[in-house]
Amino acid sequence: MLDYLGKIDEALLPSSPGLYVTTCRARKAMPESQFETWFYPIELGKAIPDLPVWLDNDLHVMLDLEGSYEQTCKTLRIM
Repeated sequence: MLDYLGKIDEALLPSSPGLYVTTCRARKAMPESQFETWFYPIELGKAIPDLPVWLDNDLHVMLDLEGSYEQTCKTLRIM
């Protein structure tokens, strides 16, 4: 998405962790719109962080990535 917009996120430089999750939102602001991103590093063997999913400028729900991962593993019988 950032490549498409011709932007970079300083948090995602070559020295950044190899595993991460990210979320974003577009905000309508005057005189121009803004595109915001958040970066959450992931470490093997540690819980995956909850991630905000933006529904509107000031409205989000939290996505339980660890719970979703665990349920998927149980459903697929790989845990």
